[in-house]
Amino acid sequence: MNLEDALYISKGNRSSKVIYQNQTKIFDLTINNLINKELQKSLSTIESRLLSTKRAYNIQKYVPIYINQSCILQPISKTTDWNYTLVNVCNIKDVLSINNQTIIRFDGDISLIVDLSIRRLKNYLKNCYKILETQKTIERDNINYVKEKH
Repeated sequence: MNLEDALYISKGNRSSKVIYQNQTKIFDLTINNLINKELQKSLSTIESRLLSTKRAYNIQKYVPIYINQSCILQPISKTTDWNYTLVNVCNIKDVLSINNQTIIRFDGDISLIVDLSIRRLKNYLKNCYKILETQKTIERDNINYVKEKH
């Protein structure tokens, strides 16, 4: 399982559906358990990532989940919704509004129609890009620190 390549994840009936460019995989895990499995690689949990993102960026609702530089999962619906979906912001090619519908276009010409205004979606994406920039700066500073030590 590799969430970096995922375009989006949606809730199924006691399972999670992960959509990639060339395939769809269904896991017998809840979305949270699926993400926690991925985060175990970096000795972290979804709860700690959500808490730190809330505190650092003052985001209270629809909090993005930073996995790594290639994967930030942005919820686009409530966790209690039957169609709970998270999109991987790093794989979004474009967002557009056509006939009062918001469409997310991913790499590989795959599209997802969402029940969300384009304005709200762009605000979510802006927060994600801010998180990405901060993480890049932190990584760059860590690399420079290590170089200075040696």
